[in-house]
Amino acid sequence: MLRFEDAEAGYLDWIARHPRGWVLNVGRTLAPSIPLVLHRASCARISTARENYTTGAYVKVCSPDRAELTAWARRYAEPSAGCHCLGRARAVTPTVASTGRAGRSGARARTRTRGGTAPRR
Repeated sequence: MLRFEDAEAGYLDWIARHPRGWVLNVGRTLAPSIPLVLHRASCARISTARENYTTGAYVKVCSPDRAELTAWARRYAEPSAGCHCLGRARAVTPTVASTGRAGRSGARARTRTRGGTAPRR
C-alpha cells in the first residue's frame, strides 16, 4: 500500500502499472467533511492526465489488494458509497464523518514505499 501526496508522476506511474489496482481518494487531512472514496485504478475520474490528483485537497492511497485498502480505510471511518466505477462491486468505503476517529487508530497497515510514501497514521 502506498500513499501519494504531492507526487503526481509517481501516482500516475503507479496506476499505469496497476490497471487492476485500487485507489482510495482521501482528504489530505482526513476531515469529516471529505469522504474516503474507493476507485478502480482505471477509473477516468482519478486516472486521466491532469496535474492535481495529489497536490490539492486530496491525496491517493493505492494498493493492488482491495481488501488491504478497505481494511486500512475502516480504521479511520465508517462506510459510505464507492465510486460509480465499481459497478456491482460497489461495496461501501469509509468516511470519517460519524466516527471522529481520524488519525487516532493505533493499528498499522502493511506498507511498501516504492515511488510513494507509507500512509500516515
